Amino acid sequence: MDRKKLLKINDVRQLLKYTANSEKTIHSQNKWSHEKLKCFVIYLLKKAGHKVYSESSFRNSNLRPDVIDACCHTIIEVLDSETDEMFESKKFTYPGLFTVVALKVGEFDDEGIKKFLGVD
Repeated sequence: MDRKKLLKINDVRQLLKYTANSEKTIHSQNKWSHEKLKCFVIYLLKKAGHKVYSESSFRNSNLRPDVIDACCHTIIEVLDSETDEMFESKKFTYPGLFTVVALKVGEFDDEGIKKFLGVD
């Protein structure tokens, strides 16, 4: 991994706090369609060599995004039961370091998701 990529990852790591939930990627209270898409996103990003965090809280808040791509400073929120309005109000609460995007369940097929994420 090159130095620039490591520095980006370190920027993100410093913003996160470690809790017992940091190792928990799947939440059984969410719909399976939400969790399945989140796992697919994580799989694709990891396969492409990205450092990924899931359901990790930030140090100074209880914010817990679905997926953080540390290499690209991107937060990916998987939307299933959330409305666009809920997402729009939430996305501005994350640290300014990140670009925050929404991926809606059922919006894309597998190839469309890969294009959305910019991976092969």
